[in-house]
Amino acid sequence: MRRACLLVAICGLTSVWSACGDDDGTPAKPFFQTLPTHTSIAHRGGAGLYPEATLYAFEHSTADHQTDMLEIDLHLSSDGYIVLSHDDDVARTTDGSGLVNDLSLSELKALDAAYWFDPDGDQTYPMRGQGIQIATLEEVFQAFPDQHYLLEIKDTDNEYEQDLYDLIVLYGVQEQVVFGSFIDESTERMRAIAPDLALYYPTTAATCFVVAVGDGDDPMTECTKHYDALSLPEGGISPELVDIAHANGIAVWVWTIDDRSFMEQLFDMGVDGIISDRPDILRQVIDAL
Repeated sequence: MRRACLLVAICGLTSVWSACGDDDGTPAKPFFQTLPTHTSIAHRGGAGLYPEATLYAFEHSTADHQTDMLEIDLHLSSDGYIVLSHDDDVARTTDGSGLVNDLSLSELKALDAAYWFDPDGDQTYPMRGQGIQIATLEEVFQAFPDQHYLLEIKDTDNEYEQDLYDLIVLYGVQEQVVFGSFIDESTERMRAIAPDLALYYPTTAATCFVVAVGDGDDPMTECTKHYDALSLPEGGISPELVDIAHANGIAVWVWTIDDRSFMEQLFDMGVDGIISDRPDILRQVIDAL
């Protein structure tokens, strides 16, 4: 057991103790114990292959490419349903317009969620009119009860972390969810509600970690340290950062990587998982390791 964890145990700081990892660098929370060494994380379900953030995408990513984790962005409908959408507005992905927060679930369900899907860039939009809808998070939990989920609240106008956690508990997936948000306050609200839930570093804390490593400082002294994973863009990654994170029981994931050779380099560097729009390529890389 590392000295840092021992000191925490002596001090009785159980909320921080829960974030300490095992001796092999694996974070201690149950979420991480059932993940493979090299984790495939489908960005929006595999947005380079399928209409993003749809049940269709999740089904094919899981069945065809053995995706280990689904990355999911969340918004709240006007009538209080937690729905899947990266953008605040529906215009980029559907045949509609308007803010997700301003539309009811029935209005959102009436939209074609594959309307602008154009994987080859040839403006043929091959999946229009096939009944692909915006999904609710509840539908995802029902359809994929055994999956791991990386959940992020995107909208800044609503505070529904408690409702989200209640839904997680309702479906019994507490040990299958890691939560985070680029909105620091959202992550902290969830930590207060559910301290045992796995959390990834929000923006301010993640930036502090990267800068501290780059400056030769100890991020566990300089930065907030009660999170379990770093989810970073490629520019924030270095072998030193990965080593320091692992020494402190913190998992490291990198987004959004679609290049085969770079995936291989990152895994050689020791990262734990890659978030990709191309789960097909990612699966090939992992299977070859």
